[in-house]
Amino acid sequence: MEYREARKRNLKIKLYKVSLSKGKALDQTYSKEAIHKKLFFKKSDIADYIDCFFDISNEKYIIKSEIKEEFDRYFEKYNQYSSDQQELEVILKTNYKAIRDIYMNFKPTEDAYEIIQKTKEIAAKMHWIYLPLYPEQTIMNSGIIPEENPEEYYNQFHTIEDLYRVVFESGEIVWNSVEGDINLNSPLKMRIYSSRWGHDDIYSVKRTMNGWNFKHLSYDFNCSKDGTLNSIKEDGFYRILAHDSIQYPYDGVKFALETLWKTADSTSMSIKELEIKLQDIGDWINAVEKATKNNQPNWVGYY
Repeated sequence: MEYREARKRNLKIKLYKVSLSKGKALDQTYSKEAIHKKLFFKKSDIADYIDCFFDISNEKYIIKSEIKEEFDRYFEKYNQYSSDQQELEVILKTNYKAIRDIYMNFKPTEDAYEIIQKTKEIAAKMHWIYLPLYPEQTIMNSGIIPEENPEEYYNQFHTIEDLYRVVFESGEIVWNSVEGDINLNSPLKMRIYSSRWGHDDIYSVKRTMNGWNFKHLSYDFNCSKDGTLNSIKEDGFYRILAHDSIQYPYDGVKFALETLWKTADSTSMSIKELEIKLQDIGDWINAVEKATKNNQPNWVGYY
């Protein structure tokens, strides 16, 4: 399964939850700005998925009739199982703890499998009561859109555990949020130490819709999520570092930048927190740069 399918699923669930909370939301017309502010679609979601959910007329958008029909089916499922919610929750809690105990204490996995087979039916019913948002990667890993086959989706411990956390630990992703748009295109600073000059330089950084923008001196690069430009190792952010012969763990920094971008994009991470985590990467680079100089053989004189 590709990311696009998992993201479409989550946007559909967002729309459904809006419709439950705002009554006539499904019958209204929206501008793109209203879809962003009232239906909680990120700007990238509007750019990539608006045609999947909306018809357009006179520059206004209305939710597609087939989406409304699908929501009617969701609500029918909710009505079918909601009266048993309390009983289902008790069984889910009991079974989950039994499965967890088996895995934590290295008991025979056949016992866990038997409980999972019983629990997936309970989880499938509870799914229609809660209709949780799950991380796209979690859905991709399962290979199944939960609403298409809930019992198959919950036919493993990890997805049952995800549902348990939603029900009993408030572990659901917040649906009425535009997630990473709150930190998009915000000016950030990143301190990078240069052994050549013996001081920190300040890099100006922004998280963009498609990656990062790095500025320093005359350099101004719109990079991908991992800091490269056109997937070229020596370009983008890394060309700026090379200008001052900065030493750093290339693969690690690439991974860290992409991980931070994805986390910031999928959560309501504040600008302050994003800048702190970005500097964590900067501090990693600085530690390697300083260690490289300090540990060079005394006869080399490279620095």
